[in-house]
Amino acid sequence: MIPQLYQQAYQKYLDDYSMKRQALGDVNTQEQNEYAKYLDELNQYNADRNFAYGQYLDDYSRMQSTLAALQGQEQTDYDRYHTGLLEEEDRRRYEDETAYNREQDRLDREYQAQRDALDDEWRQKEFDYGVGRDAVEDEWRQREWDYNLRQDALDRAARAASGSGGSGSSESAENGETQSLIDAMISYGDDARAYEYLVRQGWTQSQIEQMWEFYKTEKARRASEELKNVPNETSGKTPSGRSYVTVEGYGRVTQEDLDEMLARGEVVVIDVDEYGNNVCGSTKKYVGVL
Repeated sequence: MIPQLYQQAYQKYLDDYSMKRQALGDVNTQEQNEYAKYLDELNQYNADRNFAYGQYLDDYSRMQSTLAALQGQEQTDYDRYHTGLLEEEDRRRYEDETAYNREQDRLDREYQAQRDALDDEWRQKEFDYGVGRDAVEDEWRQREWDYNLRQDALDRAARAASGSGGSGSSESAENGETQSLIDAMISYGDDARAYEYLVRQGWTQSQIEQMWEFYKTEKARRASEELKNVPNETSGKTPSGRSYVTVEGYGRVTQEDLDEMLARGEVVVIDVDEYGNNVCGSTKKYVGVL
């Protein structure tokens, strides 16, 4: 009796366990189905959300593009407007500056013309004053020159009357300041420098020409006096130390005069003496031979 009851109780336990297990499987199946449904709904939600987000991004991008285009157009219009304002301002400034510069140039020209007129007037006055002053000075120098010439003539006449006169060429340079000037000119030893010294004295051209003739006459006289005091040799030195040579057809001449004669072609070198000095002769006589 007891084993049968036990068997029945165990069978009942097994049946309960089987039913509970089946019920648990049904629950699990139901949960899996519900979870799968949840996943399907979630995936659909995500898909819908992603689609909506993509649509939103597309719309936002189109809106941004449209806004950028509008901003670009607005900026372009503003730049054109601003450029126009700047160009108009630059044009007005250029016109104003041009008008100002033209007016300034006109005023400067008028001012410069007035200054030039005043300068020309002042220079003319200075020139007229200088011309008048030079004329007075020239007249004064001429009178002084004439007075010296008269004094020279009186002195020569007095010396001639007293029997103490010399040669005419020496008397022309024997008076006071004239003699001092001649001595100074001869001391240069060069005609060009002597003439420059004469011009610096501030005399008139006629006075300069007369004094230059006195200078040449006195210079030739002194050279002749020196040559008279030397031995009868082909070449040598005068007592004052000036070199001389003998030139056929000219006699004894100083080395300076010989150089000038050679430069002018008046004489040529025809021989060399025993002392190694050149012997010269007239070009007209020896040019055909040489």
